[in-house]
Amino acid sequence: MRSIKSIATNMVGEALNRLIFQVILIFGVVFMVAGFFFTYLDPGEEGKMLKDLGLTTLTIFGMLMAIFMAVSTITPEVERRTIYCLIAKPVKRHYFFLGKFLGSVVILGIACLVMGLVLVLALYVKEQVWSLELLSAVGLTFVSLSIMSALVMTLSTVASPMLAVVGGFVFWALGYAQGFMHQLAAHADNPTSRGILESLGSLAPNLQVFDIRAAMVDQVYIPPSYYSWLGIYAVMYLVVVLVIGIIAFNQKQL
Repeated sequence: MRSIKSIATNMVGEALNRLIFQVILIFGVVFMVAGFFFTYLDPGEEGKMLKDLGLTTLTIFGMLMAIFMAVSTITPEVERRTIYCLIAKPVKRHYFFLGKFLGSVVILGIACLVMGLVLVLALYVKEQVWSLELLSAVGLTFVSLSIMSALVMTLSTVASPMLAVVGGFVFWALGYAQGFMHQLAAHADNPTSRGILESLGSLAPNLQVFDIRAAMVDQVYIPPSYYSWLGIYAVMYLVVVLVIGIIAFNQKQL
């Protein structure tokens, strides 16, 4: 456990100093407060626009951060040969993989926390109301980003960085198109096409269920049971992906 913590801590320090992390975070914050310029709308609509824009910005920039950061966790260590020093200590490969994943989760948590607090503060300045319920949407976005980070890290163990990035964007698109994929599968006349569509829908994480932007904007009540179901789904999906990633990394030729 100490090895996992040490690897995760080291990764967090490196990621915070990376220019790409800082640029994505800064642009995310800038886009998030851009809702102040929608002054031509009705007072109530301005707040809704700011919520929608803020949560959408968090989702997009957070996903970009999750994908590119997950790709840059293992491959650079192999290319710089620094991984050999760690494994020679010895540090077991699954400790290394889990440490890198936990480090990426911490970074994503920091980014979500910063952008989430900026959004809440922006809404307070705009409407003089503390919309703390938005933090639940931020939390679910963080969970979906963690799932994508694990998925892309697993892809990076069996594919090149470019293919892992492409695969990450493909799974991202499929994750938000689950309903559309099921509709296509239901109306497909060819059994092969139906099987392919159903397989893609099953393999990709269902990111739609974590997206509660519409409910937050329209102030729709979400029962606690829904959050409990999402927690169970996220844990199960993460465990499966991480186990596959660890197995693939253990078999990887370094």
